[in-house]
Amino acid sequence: MAAAASPGGGFRGWDGWEDCEFIPLGQNLPEGGFDVALDTLALRGIRKHHFAGGEFADETKGLFKADLTLADMRNIFNQAITDPGQWKQANGGAAYREKSVRIDRVVGLTSKKSGEEETKWINIVVSVHGDLVTMYPTRG
Repeated sequence: MAAAASPGGGFRGWDGWEDCEFIPLGQNLPEGGFDVALDTLALRGIRKHHFAGGEFADETKGLFKADLTLADMRNIFNQAITDPGQWKQANGGAAYREKSVRIDRVVGLTSKKSGEEETKWINIVVSVHGDLVTMYPTRG
């Protein structure tokens, strides 16, 4: 069944997103962290916050391109979670880590407040307990 167009924009190519879990091999995890999955809960939050038409998308949020498929999101997540870059403490508590990662293609736009420019960079936020908190387009 195809993903509904709202809330969170139009999502062609997202068949099966309501029951997915993708755990890539070779993850570069924060210290003491558990494997992180791209799952339905994470996708629901990303769609609501970081796609045009999402109920929490606003001028402060980087937005993914509307034509990204579930396979594209898996690829973006895989590149981000396996990137060898260092994690840093994220806002939100002691258990959260984040890093910015350059992806191999344009993935979306920076926020309107940041100039709404095309970007190949995303910010990924995880918890050391194995949760993908969010990921979104950002400035490099």
